[in-house]
Amino acid sequence: MQKDSCNKVRKFAVSVNGAVGDDNVAAMWKTYFESVNSSVNSTYHRQLFEHRVNALVPVNCTKISMDDIIEN
Repeated sequence: MQKDSCNKVRKFAVSVNGAVGDDNVAAMWKTYFESVNSSVNSTYHRQLFEHRVNALVPVNCTKISMDDIIEN
């Protein structure tokens, strides 16, 4: 018996929802999450999100905000 090296197996998806290739798949997800994030215009939810994200960041690290993540 020989161990198969699985050379044909890929670690990441080649195609997602019609987008093919790493750059196109990443761009597809970027567009998707931009539309999800901008679908609700709520100061309360934005502040809640920022609070939760910043609570995960250690004190000695740079903190991020939604403006740092999303380009207008």
